[in-house]
Amino acid sequence: MINSVDASSNTVISDHSSVFNELREAVTTGVPSPDSEAVLQAVSAMEKAAGTKQFTSRYRDFIAAAAAHMAVVGPFVPLLAELLT
Repeated sequence: MINSVDASSNTVISDHSSVFNELREAVTTGVPSPDSEAVLQAVSAMEKAAGTKQFTSRYRDFIAAAAAHMAVVGPFVPLLAELLT
C-alpha cells in the first residue's frame, strides 16, 4: 500500500550455534529413534556448512531427513532459511 506503515520485523541470527543447539534438543526430545539419528547427522552437517556454499545442499538434506517430523523441526525452518545464501 502507498503511504502505509511498515510493521514488519527482521530477525538477525548472530549466534548460529544457539539455533543448532536448540534444534538438536528438539530433535532429541521429539523425534523417535532411529529417525532421530539421521536427523541429528543432518543437523551437524548443516551446522558445519553454515556460511559456506555447501549450506544449501546440507539444508536440503536436513529437510529430506526431517520431512516426517515437521511438527518438531518446523519452527526452526524459517531461522535456518535465513542462512541460505
